[in-house]
Amino acid sequence: MKLAAITDDGKTISQHFGRAQYYLVCSVEDGRITGQELREKAGHHTFAPHQGNDHHASGPHGFDPASRNRHAQMLSVIADCQAVLAGGMGLGMQRNLEEVGIRPLLTDVADIEEAVRAFSLEAAWAAHRDAHLGRLTPTMRADLTCFRAPILELSPADVRTAEIRGTIVDGAPLRWV
Repeated sequence: MKLAAITDDGKTISQHFGRAQYYLVCSVEDGRITGQELREKAGHHTFAPHQGNDHHASGPHGFDPASRNRHAQMLSVIADCQAVLAGGMGLGMQRNLEEVGIRPLLTDVADIEEAVRAFSLEAAWAAHRDAHLGRLTPTMRADLTCFRAPILELSPADVRTAEIRGTIVDGAPLRWV
């Protein structure tokens, strides 16, 4: 699996997706980084200040055509990645990532290597299930729930009552509507 960490120094995760200058693309196997490549990233520092400044006239920030075009330019560099680690990003970018099949992973963990472990092996280890979970490899189990509504737009109270589209437990569909 490949994931891209938003960074300015190649070691820590930047807090703002659009302002970061680089992606650190990590190849991850069994929860460990097996390769790294620093790639330049388009962002606020590369786009002209006047480019798309009228975005609020056509809708919320990040959803207008100019923003979608800038997002596409930023994401073209990491088309080979399955996930992105960032400290924060706007909802428009989150949606654009999901549309191209890249999973946004928001974290407060600053260290890139520590964040990779936290999203893979350590979560399974903490649950004493690391023999079967925590790695994206054949024979490992996966649990997931898919909601009908965009989960990131719901309030915590609404998540509890959100309609579930499907559930997969131990890698097998339990319920799918």
